[in-house]
Amino acid sequence: MANTFGILSILVLLAASYVGWKNKEVHETTKKAVATQEENKKQNQKSLEKLKNEIAVLVSETNAATEASDIAKGKWEEQVAENKDTEEEIEEVTEDLEETTERVEAADEKMAALGTTKTLAPKIEELSEDIGILEDEVAVLEARVANLKKEREGTEAVLASTSNRLSDIVNNRSYPTMKTTIRSVDHSVGLVTLNAGMKQGVVGGSRVKVMRGGQQIALMTIMGISPNKATAEVDQSSLAEGESVRSGDVVVPANAPVKKGATAAK
Repeated sequence: MANTFGILSILVLLAASYVGWKNKEVHETTKKAVATQEENKKQNQKSLEKLKNEIAVLVSETNAATEASDIAKGKWEEQVAENKDTEEEIEEVTEDLEETTERVEAADEKMAALGTTKTLAPKIEELSEDIGILEDEVAVLEARVANLKKEREGTEAVLASTSNRLSDIVNNRSYPTMKTTIRSVDHSVGLVTLNAGMKQGVVGGSRVKVMRGGQQIALMTIMGISPNKATAEVDQSSLAEGESVRSGDVVVPANAPVKKGATAAK
């Protein structure tokens, strides 16, 4: 009987030891899991702080873009006013030209009425000189009108270009000629930095596409811009299968045509 109790005691001790060992193993595993969670928490906090800083930069850059848009609008309005002044000057010169032409025609009529008698020769010579002077004035005025018309054409071209750019800015479209590359990619927050900004035709809020080897890889939205840099957010649903954007990828406006012979990713 004593042996039976002894054996049972040994079994109980062995069971208790096994349970203690398993509890220690579970404790160590739990401790490692908590440490891993703490490290992940620290990394997430760092990413959050970085994202807050980038958002602050984006807000600042967006304000700068708005100010640049207002400046461009002011220049456009000044150009319109200048064009109006040019139109008025052209009208004045045209009226002077018409008046001078009428004087030339009146002089020609007087010459015809006077005939060719020798007694009228001095008057004819005087009138001829007047006509010559008037013809010179007409030539000068015509040249001036031609120059003013050229200036008007140049002004209209500037106005058209400025109007197109303002339209692109208002409608959140990057300029059709804009073409740049990706400078860096932050996959943790899905943000991309471009090697171009307002000066190169990037417009805040516009849609752009990422190209590689003539094929579309993804679509992005411009979130913030500065004079020579822009930040964009990748549209994850537009990524080509098995692809991800990376530094060096080409970026063009979303409405720009895909290179002939290339297949755009769906």
